[in-house]
Amino acid sequence: MARDKCMKLMKWLTPFIVIIGNILQYTERTQWYSRDKDHWLNVIFVKRGWFWTTLVIIVNELFVVRRNRGSRTRIIRQYLLILGWWFIFTQGIPVYHFDEKKCSLGAPLMDLVFTYSGGTCSYDVFDKQGSIDELFHGTELTERRWRSIRRLHEWLTRLSKPQSSIISTAIGNMERLLKINTESSISLEDGTIGNEWNNAITAELEKLDEMATASSAKCRQFGGDWQGGHDPSGHVFLLTSMIILIISELHQTHMYGKNQGMSKRRLLWQRVARSLCWLLIIMWSFQLLVTCTLYHTPLEKAAGFLSGYIVAIYVIRLT
Repeated sequence: MARDKCMKLMKWLTPFIVIIGNILQYTERTQWYSRDKDHWLNVIFVKRGWFWTTLVIIVNELFVVRRNRGSRTRIIRQYLLILGWWFIFTQGIPVYHFDEKKCSLGAPLMDLVFTYSGGTCSYDVFDKQGSIDELFHGTELTERRWRSIRRLHEWLTRLSKPQSSIISTAIGNMERLLKINTESSISLEDGTIGNEWNNAITAELEKLDEMATASSAKCRQFGGDWQGGHDPSGHVFLLTSMIILIISELHQTHMYGKNQGMSKRRLLWQRVARSLCWLLIIMWSFQLLVTCTLYHTPLEKAAGFLSGYIVAIYVIRLT
């Protein structure tokens, strides 16, 4: 009976959460959670989601189904296939260059969808008057905007010397606005306006890394603003995949985790392992609801969800 419930939960939990999240997005009940993507729950847990998921699976395998090699082989196969698909979709596609005889990491699938649909990474920090552009990283998240500008300033100051005069003045204006160098004096009468600074910054970062405007990971690393285009939700993809994988692991515990003849110590560890599975399912489900309520368009969430859900369910059934 418990196994049947796990299978139903695997099929229906994530679609239900995505639907509810999309409904809540169009109500006035969207202020109950911070919109800041650098919120501590997101930074500590979701962005390190595979660490926590891997840890719980290891604990579960060691203390619940450790005597069944078939089950362990099955979950390892599921884990590696879903992890590999996540890497290709969100991190990068390995590309082998035959002429240079070396392998590099290209843009991930979700970034290719984004860029081919007209999206790009913007480093348009300044408006035409040379002040900070309020549209950079959106109009609401001012703290995130300033964090990104500080990160961008750090990268620009690492550039090899001598720097071009336009980059030097752009850095000086950043320092003035960030109050790093209050003595910096920038004159806009010489024709060095905000648009020229933005173009020069973008060109310098593309020299530093050719993926600076084509990869969402590089964009975040340099402090850019990922905007425009169709942006499949990587968070929805990740959370959907991890929820299905953990439920599959929980399903294994009900199939192979027997209580008969167990010592009290091992029985305790089995309960702890199962509790950790449920705790992670609840946490990832909550974060999936938050993501679907506050971020992305319905089509972007649907793209991320279906890309994770279809492959994860297929892998579970296949193995």
